[in-house]
Amino acid sequence: MTDIDNLQQDKFSLERPTFVSKWGNILTVIGWKGKSGNNKKYAVTCNQCGDEVFYSTKGSLVKDQTPCRCSPNYREKSLGKCSKTGLNLDTYCGTKINMGKCVYTVLGWNEKQGFNKKYIYSCSVCSQDSDLFPLGSISSTKSGITKGRLCCGCTAKPPWSQEQREVQIKRELSKCNSVWVGWSDGRYTTHKSKFNWICDQGHECETDVNSFLNINSRCNTCRILNNPQLYGHYPDRKDELDYLYIFKIKGVNYFKVGRTFDKDRRLGENQKRINSHYNDTSHEIYDILYFKGTHQEVFDLEQKLIGLDDSVFDDYRPEDHYGSSELILLEKYDECLRIIENTLEKIN
Repeated sequence: MTDIDNLQQDKFSLERPTFVSKWGNILTVIGWKGKSGNNKKYAVTCNQCGDEVFYSTKGSLVKDQTPCRCSPNYREKSLGKCSKTGLNLDTYCGTKINMGKCVYTVLGWNEKQGFNKKYIYSCSVCSQDSDLFPLGSISSTKSGITKGRLCCGCTAKPPWSQEQREVQIKRELSKCNSVWVGWSDGRYTTHKSKFNWICDQGHECETDVNSFLNINSRCNTCRILNNPQLYGHYPDRKDELDYLYIFKIKGVNYFKVGRTFDKDRRLGENQKRINSHYNDTSHEIYDILYFKGTHQEVFDLEQKLIGLDDSVFDDYRPEDHYGSSELILLEKYDECLRIIENTLEKIN
């Protein structure tokens, strides 16, 4: 005889009343069994929790105190530990949850987040890739899953760990016979984190995670060698004298960095472009500084500062400007100047 067969009925339970909780689930009263003090303990089923029966007093149901697993405060009965995984087990384990894009299976838990257990899940999609999603990589509190929050690769912005990012990057590196070196800052924090690697031609590279995995950015040196003049690089003149310049512009929130073999001519060209863009002559160039070095030295530093990919000031480009790609917000002027002074010889 099942637990449901032992239930008693009264006028309230025979009406099969339903309660919609604040968690969105629907509870249906199906009978009563036992008492809590002087109050009957009513048996309820939940449209989200399968066939299991839960118990609550009428007063608690009216007050929206959810007695089932849909509540983050629900206390599961402990079932010891899993000998295979070492995870703690309770009555929530084994539950399958339809998350829309995939189905989660509760495997167990091994830590708490505040007072809430942090459960380990398997995903019907992601867990097929055990290298990228090993046991423990998909985890969340019960309340997070109840609210439909995906915590695997099926979500638009997965919570990638450092280990997972390394798996992704190393897979791509192996496709182009390249070698992983390590994280530039010693660890991964966001998609903007940079890592060092060596391309199949032996060039040392530094690329951020997003550019490498999502934009397909690869070795900048190889790209320049294949299209040298497109980026102002002239391999046949690498030992010639070259100039790096930096200047401010009146009335704007950015400054310019660039290189030239002919510093006097380039200054005039820049002023003409600025006057034409703003259709006046009030935006004068000022605080002009020049630094010298070989063409290769100057070019390498210019790319480090304002290159199209993976440069120091990528995130500090002005939205409104006169058309040059070699512009940086004024807030970074002193930092940029220090980098230049530590690399090249100032001539004025």
